[in-house]
Amino acid sequence: MKIDNLILMKAQLESLFDMLYIAQRTKDGRRREKSIREARQAISDYSQTIPTEVMNHFIREVGANALNYQHADDISECISVLDSLIKEQDKK
Repeated sequence: MKIDNLILMKAQLESLFDMLYIAQRTKDGRRREKSIREARQAISDYSQTIPTEVMNHFIREVGANALNYQHADDISECISVLDSLIKEQDKK
């Protein structure tokens, strides 16, 4: 996998992580729940576009349900996995 693609994936996951974090910190109850659902759905939708090669790393390091709707909170761990993949590619 090209390092540029990994960097783009990491940037997208960081953006989605920010979206989830902001949603979780929203004070208004109904708005908060809706924002969290939308953020989780966006993470789940994006995970469907991640190449199998990278998802296999996520599954090995984070778990079989990495980035699905119920386990969207695993996103920070997936970002860490991408960091290590980027460092590996950078050494090559």
